[in-house]
Amino acid sequence: MDFTPVPLDVLQQYSGLKLNAAGPDSFIADSSRVVLKLLESGLEVHSMLATPEWYEENRHLLKCAPAQCYVAPIETMQSVVGYNLHQGVMARARRPADVPLEDLLPGPILVMDGIAKTDNVGAIIRNAAAFGITRILVDSRTCHPFQRRAVRTSMGNVYGMKVHQTNDLPAALRVLKSHGVHIVGFENRPQAIDLPNCTFATSSAVIIGSEAEGMAQDVLNEVQTLVRIPIDGDVYALNAACASAVALYALTNHTPQGRILL
Repeated sequence: MDFTPVPLDVLQQYSGLKLNAAGPDSFIADSSRVVLKLLESGLEVHSMLATPEWYEENRHLLKCAPAQCYVAPIETMQSVVGYNLHQGVMARARRPADVPLEDLLPGPILVMDGIAKTDNVGAIIRNAAAFGITRILVDSRTCHPFQRRAVRTSMGNVYGMKVHQTNDLPAALRVLKSHGVHIVGFENRPQAIDLPNCTFATSSAVIIGSEAEGMAQDVLNEVQTLVRIPIDGDVYALNAACASAVALYALTNHTPQGRILL
């Protein structure tokens, strides 16, 4: 396999990724494990950019590498992309198109409302994958799951997700309800049902709201059952990613515990 010194125009495709997305039709994967998982995912990979040392160490794993494999010193890569690269490899790939809302049926579905931090979105996606959830609905205030840092924090598990991003989350939830999906919101409110008292229907949509504000009121209005995770009273709420792990474990653990949410 030949590795080509990276030309300036290709290098610019990877530039400034600390602040910018790679464009509406592309995304960037970085770190060794995330890039190698991308090569196995079946997604269209435009190019790879790595150090000579990385290529040499991983040559036996590059059976699905793209035709364009570029090489550059680590110092050049870091100066262009604007952040420290600890593993010396990135790849640029075609971002999968969002699926129609109906493709998320029948559930279970993970819904993110106002999760703006890319790290939180990536961690939530990783948790979803851990519990076999592959259908993701996000509102327009939530960063897209294929932003670079979200891809990295998800450890590449976003590659196997069906994603739909909507500008009108309440309307999307009403569509899901019309198809028999039960809408469950997780929020620490007095009127919520304690999680140990709940058992979830398979066809459920579980909403995780923003850490600062919780679910938007118009989203909360569409929730059919509100659930809280019992925690120490001195702690207002769990981190969104931590809460999602608890919620998704409960969603996929079908051993009867208490009230069945239908």
